[in-house]
Amino acid sequence: TVEQHGDTIEIAPDKSGARRWSRVDVIVSGPPEMALEARLKSADLDVQVPLRWLRVGVASGDIRARDISGDADIKTASGDVRLENVGGRCDVSAASGEIRIGTAMGECTVNSASGDVVVGSAADRARFRTASGDVTVGSCTGPECFSKTVSGDVRVGIPGGRTIDVDIRSFSGEVYNNLKPSGEDKTGRLALKVTTVSGDVELRPAR
Repeated sequence: TVEQHGDTIEIAPDKSGARRWSRVDVIVSGPPEMALEARLKSADLDVQVPLRWLRVGVASGDIRARDISGDADIKTASGDVRLENVGGRCDVSAASGEIRIGTAMGECTVNSASGDVVVGSAADRARFRTASGDVTVGSCTGPECFSKTVSGDVRVGIPGGRTIDVDIRSFSGEVYNNLKPSGEDKTGRLALKVTTVSGDVELRPAR
């Protein structure tokens, strides 16, 4: 069934008939820069148009979106999350699944109980937490980057010219500093805090 309430379109399975379908594909066409809110029980969501903002709650299923000019708020119990570009605040929580974000321009918070976290570029304050999984940040250009993992490695890429205030704690793991002195102009200060119980920590040039 498809129902419209004001500017909201609701799509739900028809429960009136005796026949049940094992799988249903739903394709929705919309204009660029539309806002999208979706609540799914067991389904994948693949967004192929630019969005103004995105809010998604999924019990089981993968989430993929490309360009989001505003905020992204995603909660999933089981499934992978892949976002290419987020212009606003990015808040992702997952119980189980890999989380990949290409570029996060606003504040970025990622919490994962089980799964890797991979972020290409974090341009603002960033906080990453996972119980079981690696955390990889290709380039951290914001003022703060906090990362905490119980079982997993942490890799952070830092552009040249940054002044870094470092607080690294690893109870069972090695710390590798692969950064080299840079002759580039100073580009700001970074507060970097990394905590891991069982895992290595690597600081490396931004990619």
